[in-house]
Parts: sequence; C-alpha cells; structure tokens
Amino acid sequence: MALIDEQIQDAMRKGQFADLPGTGKPLKLDDDSHVPETMRMANKIMRDNDLMPEWMQQGKELDAAHEKLVAQVQRLVQRGLVSGVSVEALREAAKKHNSRVLSYNLKVPQGVAHKRHFDVDQELQKAR
Repeated sequence: MALIDEQIQDAMRKGQFADLPGTGKPLKLDDDSHVPETMRMANKIMRDNDLMPEWMQQGKELDAAHEKLVAQVQRLVQRGLVSGVSVEALREAAKKHNSRVLSYNLKVPQGVAHKRHFDVDQELQKAR
C-alpha cells in the first residue's frame, strides 16, 4: 500500500492529475446513503459549518509537514549543505514528525490509509 501511496503522491507533485474532469470543483457530498443513519445529522452539521474531524485536519497538517521536510532535504542537497550537523537537525525534525504520524495512525478509522514515516536517509538518496 505504501508504494502505491508514494506513486500517487509523486504523480500529484508532477501535476499528472491537474487536468482531470471536475478539477477545482467542489465534490457533491449530498448523497449520505453510504453513511449510517445515526451519523447523518452529525455529518450535515459538520458540512454546513465547514468543519472536519480532528484526524482529518491532523492528516492535512502532516501532509504539509512532510512536504516541508522533503523541500528542506532538497534545498540542502542542491546547495551542497549536507553535513553531519544538518543531517542531525533533519533527523530530529523527522523524529518529531514521525511521532505525530504514529499518533495519527492510531487515531484514524479503520479503512483510512496510514501516513508514512519520514525517512531522512531515503529522502537524501532521492534528492541526490
């Protein structure tokens, strides 16, 4: 599953989904037939008030933090600033990020894809 997620993320970064029909248009989420009847009112209230469950918000924040770490690695490699100190700082940032990822993965409902941990060595290798 992780390989597929990585390939999808890579395709998204390359803009391969940018010209799909409906891009930029809101999803039609009015059909609640797949939602248990006991949850429909809660979903409607959340939708009407532009709210989302905490784990969804946390997932968005984790995605942004992951992209920020990837960009940081790429900048260090491009500028030739990869050193023991910079890599150690990246490892510390990755450790904090991965702790948040673990917390997220424990919270998400069954069936929701888990977030991947940030691997500094793998990202350095990709960036070189």
